[in-house]
Amino acid sequence: MRPLIGIRPWGRMRVELNQRTLARSIGRCTGKAPKKPSVMLIPRSPPGCRGEVDSYYHFLFDLMLPLCRLLSRVDPAARFAIPPVGPFTSRISELFGERVAILTPDDAPPDVPRLPLVGMNPQGIAINPRWLLEFRRFVFDRYRIAEVERPDLVVLVERVPPDPYYRQRGPGIRGTSGATRRSLVNHAEVRSLIEGLVRPEFRFRNVQLEHMDFVEQIETFARAALVIGQHGAGLANAVWMRPGRGIVEFTARSPDHFKRLARLGGHRFARFDTGESHATVDLERLAAWLRREPTARKFFA
Repeated sequence: MRPLIGIRPWGRMRVELNQRTLARSIGRCTGKAPKKPSVMLIPRSPPGCRGEVDSYYHFLFDLMLPLCRLLSRVDPAARFAIPPVGPFTSRISELFGERVAILTPDDAPPDVPRLPLVGMNPQGIAINPRWLLEFRRFVFDRYRIAEVERPDLVVLVERVPPDPYYRQRGPGIRGTSGATRRSLVNHAEVRSLIEGLVRPEFRFRNVQLEHMDFVEQIETFARAALVIGQHGAGLANAVWMRPGRGIVEFTARSPDHFKRLARLGGHRFARFDTGESHATVDLERLAAWLRREPTARKFFA
C-alpha cells in the first residue's frame, strides 16, 4: 500500500509509543486499586489533525479506535476514566461497560494520573488496516451484529440539521454542523434519480443518520454494497462496510479523508465534483457519470 500525500510517516510510531506508555502506566496502577480508574484518559487528535472527539468522525477514529486497541492489550481488571463526549457518551458505556467510567477531570480521584490518549485519525496517520478490522469485529461482537455475506444496499446519505448539542456550540469549533458547511440543494431530485437507476438486484435506501439508532446505522452500512454521500462525517461509516465495497463522495474539493479510509478498508472509491459546497447537482451529468464510473456502474442501469 503506497502512502498518500499528507500522511505523516512518524504518526504510527507516535500512536504506538502512546499506547505502550499507557499500557505500562496501567500495569503499574492496577495492583494498587483495581476497583477504581487506573488512569484518566484525555483524548487528543494526533499531531497535525484538528477536530473534537464529540463529533462522529473523530469519536470513531480519535477515541473509540485507540481505546479499543488499548483495552485489548492490558489487564482486563484495569479500569479507566474518560471525560463525557456529548451525544456519544452512552456508546462508550455500551461497548466497554465497567472497564471505562465516565468522569470529568475534576471528578476523577486526585491520585489518578491524567494521560493523553492519542487518536488514530487516518487523515494524517498511516494506521494499520488490521486495526480497523479488529475494531469493526469488536463492535459487531458487542452489539451482536451478524456479518452480511453479500451486501446489496445502495445507500445515499442525506444531510439534515444536526443534533441541538452541536447547534448550541460556538461557530469556531470544528465538527459542529457539517450541514451548514455543505449540502445538496436538490437532494430530493438526486434521491429520485439514483433510486430510479438502481438495478433490480440491488436495494436502494436513503438515510438520515441523525435520526437513526447507532446500531441500526452500523447494520445499514454492514449491508451496503455502495455508499454515496457528500463529504462529511457520514462517510466515516465506511468502517462498518464489508471489505471490497464501493464509496462515491460528492465534493467540491479534494480532501483525502475518505479516499484514505476507503483504501484502508479495501474499497473502491470515486469522487463526483459538485462544483460548490452548497450544490445543485446536474442530474443529467450525474446519471451519465454513474453509468460509466467503474466504482458505480455495475449498480445502475
